[in-house]
Amino acid sequence: MRQDADVANSPPPRDKLGRTDLVTPVINYLKASFQHWFDSSSSTLPAYETTWGGVINKAGANNAYVDFGNGYYNDHHFHYGYFLSIAAVIAKFDSNWLNQHRGYINWFARHVMGSSFSLGTSSHDSTMTSRFP
Repeated sequence: MRQDADVANSPPPRDKLGRTDLVTPVINYLKASFQHWFDSSSSTLPAYETTWGGVINKAGANNAYVDFGNGYYNDHHFHYGYFLSIAAVIAKFDSNWLNQHRGYINWFARHVMGSSFSLGTSSHDSTMTSRFP
């Protein structure tokens, strides 16, 4: 995720320098690297962990060595910050992508902010609250 964050920081400067020909390939790269987050068959799917009330890597729920201990809340706000900053860069250049993934991205943002968040999109979906500030 860190490497993708470094790449994500390059489109805005390139855009401001008038090198818009370089923006599209970078955005396409970022979207491709993000696709596994939205694929239901992915081994790195996030999940809502109910004991502490937060988002973790599902594969790491029972293994502290998966994803740098994410399932045990090691640096997860830090890593999800990368996720959110990359998503913001993609969204700046592709509003259709944002519209398609807005709910999922907001789910992470609410978790990082420590506020209540809904697991779905309709008004009657269950709302969960993170215990982390």
